[in-house]
Amino acid sequence: MKKKLHKLCFLLCLLLSLHVSAQNTIRGKVTSADDGTAIPGVNVTAKGKNVGTVTDANGEYSISATQGTELIFSFVGMETQTVLVQNQTTINVVMTSSASALGEVVVTALGQTQEKRAIGYSIQAIKADEIKNSGNQNVVGALQGKIAGAVITGSGGAPGSGINIILRGVTSLSGNADNQPLFVIDGIIISNSTSVGNPLPSAGSNSPGAGEQFANTNRAADINPDDIESISILKGPSATALYGLRASNGAIIITTKRGKSGKLNLSVSSSVSADVLGKSPDIQTTFLQGRLGEFIPLGPGRTPYQSFGPVLDPQNTTDKIYDNFRGFYRTGLTNNNNITLTKGGDKGNIYLSLGRSYQAGIVPNTDFGRTSAKVAGLYNITKNFSVSASFNYINSGGKRPPAGDKSIFSALGYWPNTYDVNDYLNPDGTQKNILPGFTDNPRYLVEKSPRIDKVNRYIADVTLNYKITDWLSAKYQLTYDTYHETRSRQVDSTFDVGIQVKGFLVNEFLNYRELNSNLYVTATKDFSDSWSGSLMVGNSLVNSKRPDSYYIRGEGWKTPFTNDLSSYRNQQTRFYSPAHYRIASFFADAKLSYKDILYLNATGRNDIVSTLPQANNSFFYPSFSAGYIFTEHFASNNTLSYGKLRASWAQVGKGTDPYVSGNYFDITDNFPFGNNVPGYFRRSTTADPNLKPERTTSIELGTELRFFKNRFMIDATYFTMDSRDQIVRAPVSNVSGYSFYYTNIGLIRNKGVELLATAKIIQNKDFSWDASINWSKMSGKVIEMPAELKEIAYYDNVVGSLRIREGSKIGDLWGYDYRRAPDGQLIIDANTGFPITSTTLTQYGNALPDWLGGLTNTFNYKGLSLSALLEWRHGGDAIDLGERNALRSGSIKLTERRYERVVFNGVVEQKGTDGTVSYVPNTREVFLDDALYNPSTSTRFNSWSKLNIQDASWVRLRTVSLNYSLPQSLIGKSVFKNGVRFSFTGTNLFLNTPFRGYDPEALSFGSGTNIIGFVGRNNPATKSFMFGVSANF
Repeated sequence: MKKKLHKLCFLLCLLLSLHVSAQNTIRGKVTSADDGTAIPGVNVTAKGKNVGTVTDANGEYSISATQGTELIFSFVGMETQTVLVQNQTTINVVMTSSASALGEVVVTALGQTQEKRAIGYSIQAIKADEIKNSGNQNVVGALQGKIAGAVITGSGGAPGSGINIILRGVTSLSGNADNQPLFVIDGIIISNSTSVGNPLPSAGSNSPGAGEQFANTNRAADINPDDIESISILKGPSATALYGLRASNGAIIITTKRGKSGKLNLSVSSSVSADVLGKSPDIQTTFLQGRLGEFIPLGPGRTPYQSFGPVLDPQNTTDKIYDNFRGFYRTGLTNNNNITLTKGGDKGNIYLSLGRSYQAGIVPNTDFGRTSAKVAGLYNITKNFSVSASFNYINSGGKRPPAGDKSIFSALGYWPNTYDVNDYLNPDGTQKNILPGFTDNPRYLVEKSPRIDKVNRYIADVTLNYKITDWLSAKYQLTYDTYHETRSRQVDSTFDVGIQVKGFLVNEFLNYRELNSNLYVTATKDFSDSWSGSLMVGNSLVNSKRPDSYYIRGEGWKTPFTNDLSSYRNQQTRFYSPAHYRIASFFADAKLSYKDILYLNATGRNDIVSTLPQANNSFFYPSFSAGYIFTEHFASNNTLSYGKLRASWAQVGKGTDPYVSGNYFDITDNFPFGNNVPGYFRRSTTADPNLKPERTTSIELGTELRFFKNRFMIDATYFTMDSRDQIVRAPVSNVSGYSFYYTNIGLIRNKGVELLATAKIIQNKDFSWDASINWSKMSGKVIEMPAELKEIAYYDNVVGSLRIREGSKIGDLWGYDYRRAPDGQLIIDANTGFPITSTTLTQYGNALPDWLGGLTNTFNYKGLSLSALLEWRHGGDAIDLGERNALRSGSIKLTERRYERVVFNGVVEQKGTDGTVSYVPNTREVFLDDALYNPSTSTRFNSWSKLNIQDASWVRLRTVSLNYSLPQSLIGKSVFKNGVRFSFTGTNLFLNTPFRGYDPEALSFGSGTNIIGFVGRNNPATKSFMFGVSANF
């Protein structure tokens, strides 16, 4: 592998050293025939050559071309124009509106570029400016609010925190399944995994899993958004079938920037932003620390965490109530710098970029940085043969705040409101903890015990293109993606999570490598004036693994108390699964068109995967799609400019994780004692010897309509997807010799509607107003489950659980309601006077939204541009795991009602001697005190589903972006003549939600998991204010 990497580096150096031939420079300006205004973003390419550029903000361009070259000018919604280069040095082009929108080209599966009108399924494209204007340094976060049919949710506001994306619903029932789409950059399949690792001690933690401990980064965040040219979102199996089983959840196709024709171009950009805490829980400001109305001072044996003391006396200036839910956080700072060099000519092009992003979090002593360097180039060896290559190096990492159980966020809920949480140090530098033995001071915990991680990643490819004849071409691409991550977490014996093991240290070493080989041969043919078509056949080989990944844990801190493993009495090394698998694939893609009116497409792919039993490891799945431009039969009119119908049917498979099928052995602890001699035990899991791949079958219907010379567009899609033969780990009797058994069960049905609409509301010489809206409504339901498996519980907490049963919806949240009489009234306990909590688990909410929407308005006036994205999420419930501690401590506003006598509305159940049941009104008076809210002493209030499962709907102003480009009259022919732009971007500036806690957009279990609907014990989301400047030289 090292030799291959050295050869790749040599090829890149060769590309860098190649002389790019000087050509005649053609300059000009592109304007609109409708109003004479300049058109920025027009693609200008030299026909038959890998040379191209785009017009700038003033509609101007420059490109190197020789005499006899044909220049092609294309732009969405405009007629494509071709101009022959002769002796002229200036070519100005006037473009007219296209009634058929022929000019719009999108990137589809396997990097193919197609006219959008020729595609028989839904596809959505996002351009570079939309990504840049989001202000988000995580490319997945930059898509929020812009994609119909996508549920995109962050895991909080911690620097480098992961972001989860699901397209068209969950298709796998397994709790550890990753339902996120495949990520592809310039044909390179990259990992977007979120590795949770094992940062926990062997004892002393109540955490349900490592996933909640730190907001781990999804690896697509390694990509520098400044390198991105465009993104295509392929949502359904019809769009992704050519990628095979790995794209069963959709695909995100990223196209990066390349070298541009003309003189050497240098672009520099810099931005700085201030990040502040967004929404926070409302606190009670009436009562001081204590219990039952009495003040409890600090002292030996006292733990005054409860704020159920006396009423605050406004005349007493020594007493003060702190809002620690806000005061704990500081203002974070983010800085982002990028520099880009491009150069191109008739013989090739080159692109160089260097970027550095650094974020200091709102939680003290937390940060995340990313440095990326990229080189990409293309060289035309002959007229018909070209070679291109790219190499991208990324270094990232930082300090993460401890989250989940026994973390800074769980401790913050306990902290009494009469003490400032930031007063955390004694004069001698030790922890100033007013709750010793009960919980930690959150500020001291994050200052002394963050997790530190570092990633080195390399993404590279070499591509050969050969035009064999005018109708036959071949392409070969070899891609490589690898990273090495180190993590370290040290917790001393004074912290709550480290007490039982007397302090611990965990060092993790995570590796990932994937090599892809792809060969494509494409034939195109015009059969007649009416019929044309193409056929692509190909082969793909995948070799993926996580070699030499392991953790070393030391426990029992001893002198000399260093951060080295030698300072720990007990040491243990455990290897993670190497997760090694291979896939061999063969595929074909056939296209046929009739007079550019009717488009037919059929694909087929056969995957052979190493993770399934040999009898079932080879499987085939096809797809069929059709597009019909029905307006081609109508006379040209100004009302309906363009109309298209599309339909598709597709099937795609999905395999399972490595080492599921068969028997495997793991190292056992303390064999025979002290870990001195290695011992092994057989795993308690096995699999059906006839285990089959999961299969998803999709039907999609849609239409695209354009009105009033393309001033208004609407795109509507309906889809349904059936996912069968779910691979699930089911519990079995221990008599079998195993505890769990992987088998195929169940059927999930996802269906939904997606709507896209755009409007050019005002278009004139100096001012324009564009609007776009996306809306989607989706639902997933479990249609079938076997009788022997009643339900699958993903996470069960005392305040609520996430589980599925036959007939339930994906994302259902379950809990315990109060018992109720037949007429719906509360049943009151005759002895206590409080409502009786039911012991029957009932479905109460759902973690997934009922519908999603995003509205973008963009206003342009000369060099000034204002864009705002308003986002809706209607429905979708969440359980606040952090609120439980705050209820117990009495620090939030929900607990402010106390020390009064009340009678609960309801009825008392009475049973007659004959067994009949009757109900009489409740009249028993009760006293409200801290026992009502404390889950340690009572479940009367805090176990009620209506309290715990909250509506997490929201409306938010996701982004506001204001940009100003200096006019050419000001910068003239200076060094800045190619443009200078100033920008301001605000994110999450407004949020309206009924949710009581922090911003509910913060998944507790991070990205890449099926455990959704739980928030509150991790870094809350932020709002930010960013100022930036960019210049082109």
